[in-house]
Order: sequence, then structure tokens, then C-alpha cells
Amino acid sequence: MTTWHNPTHRPLRMALAASLLAALSAPAMAATLDTLVASEIETRFGGDVEVRIFGKGSDIVVADALAGGVTFEALDVTARRDRFTAIALVPKAGGGKERYDLRGSLEDMRAMPVLTRAVMPGETIRESDIGWASFPMRTLRSNVIDDVDRLVGRTVRRPLQPGQLLNAVDVKTPLAVRKGATIAMKLTSGAMRLVAGGRALENGGVGDTIRVMNLASRQTVDAVVVSDDTVEVVTLQSHILASR
Repeated sequence: MTTWHNPTHRPLRMALAASLLAALSAPAMAATLDTLVASEIETRFGGDVEVRIFGKGSDIVVADALAGGVTFEALDVTARRDRFTAIALVPKAGGGKERYDLRGSLEDMRAMPVLTRAVMPGETIRESDIGWASFPMRTLRSNVIDDVDRLVGRTVRRPLQPGQLLNAVDVKTPLAVRKGATIAMKLTSGAMRLVAGGRALENGGVGDTIRVMNLASRQTVDAVVVSDDTVEVVTLQSHILASR
């Protein structure tokens, strides 16, 4: 007797077999003991920390199903927040708990904005280009960028890689006025508002102060870039706009 198989069942059987194989081969979810210690320190003492356990306990992995049962009989952090000691009770698969006397180092961390892709000089950073990563606070310098608003819309000065800390010198405001361009010079003084033609003597982005020259009077003054090819005169010298 001949047995006929429906050919449409074969792809389904193959897909089910592949799913079963993936499930069987996938590693069980687990948490390392250092991450559990870090979480407990954050809960008790606040902050965002990274922990390194010395000696025994540094390689302990706790199955997710048991991680919720980990308790701490004691947990102390030094005044400098650079060392800790703890007594952890870790559940065993067969029942009961194992005691670990732990000691190690800890480091305060801070989440900082980073790029999620490589960005080349001249490119403009978009909000979708930005993610977050934690860095040791001791590595953060005064010029590091910690605000997304200081990145979105800025152009890049040098090649930047994903995940790296970003400094103020890495980005700049996009050019709104180019050196040598003909621009509109505005001056507001009380109820008086004057506009004259000028020439930019420097490049500048919105908010930058640059040197500009009045085309009629040939006077040179400081002005703030307010939009594309438009500046607001900083020095209140009405005579520079008087000849229009």
C-alpha cells in the first residue's frame, strides 16, 4: 500500500522542529551574583553602581528562577563608595541556601548619551542616532556632553564611533552664516528697528557671535547669528546702520 504525504505539511514540520531545537539549545536565563549585589546596593544606598567581586563568588551564576530568593544578611559600603562587604544567601536547586561571604570593589556609574552608529565629519546628529550607556563617574570630565539637546541638530567635527563618550569639542552648531556671505544686519533699540546689508567676516551657527561689516558704512561690529544669513547687532551703534 502506498502512503501519500501532503507536501504542504513538510515546511510546517521543519519549522516546528527548528523551533524545538532552538528552545532546547538556548541557554537558561541566569543572573550573575555581582549584578545581584549591585542591585541590592542601589536599592539600599542609591545610585547606579558596577560591582566586582573578589575571589570566591566572582563566578557564581544564579538561575533566574532562583535569583529572586537571594537575600543578604549583611551589606556594607565604605564611605568612599569604592569597596563593599556582604553576606549573601543563595538558593540551591535542590533546596536550602548556600552562604557566601563576599567582598569587592564598586564604582559609581552614570548614564550618558552616546551615538548608536558611526558618524562622520559634517554629518548632522539626529535624535534616532542617540542611545544611552553607563560610564564610571571618575572618567567623566567637565566638557563631556550629558544632555541630548546638546547633540541633536549639531554637526560632527571628527569621526565619532558608537558607544563612546562625547565632548563639547566633538560637535558644533551647523553653519547658518558663511564667511564672505551677504547677510541682513538687524539692530533694535527701543522702538527703532533698522536693517542693513552686511558681509560676514567669519563663519557662524545660530547663537554664535561673529564679526560682520556694514556694506554701506564699512563699519565692523560684533553680531549674533539669529537665523540663516541674518544677524542681530550686539554693539548698539546706530550709525553703522544709518547709511543704507
